Amino acid sequence: MYVPFGGGQRACPGNDYARVSLSLIIHHLVMNYRWSMLVPDEPVVRSAFAYPAMNLPIKIFKKEAA
Repeated sequence: MYVPFGGGQRACPGNDYARVSLSLIIHHLVMNYRWSMLVPDEPVVRSAFAYPAMNLPIKIFKKEAA
């Protein structure tokens, strides 16, 4: 559960709407765009959490219509 939406009887009614909206946006991006990493061998920094050293820069290309 995402805390800002609350929980129990007083849960935000927009919780499900937000989840579906984000799912549709992610689906659209994955299906219609091609992604490539700008730094293919980017090192991973390990501290409390592992994360890419240069914030994982990417380039996005619109896919050609088939």
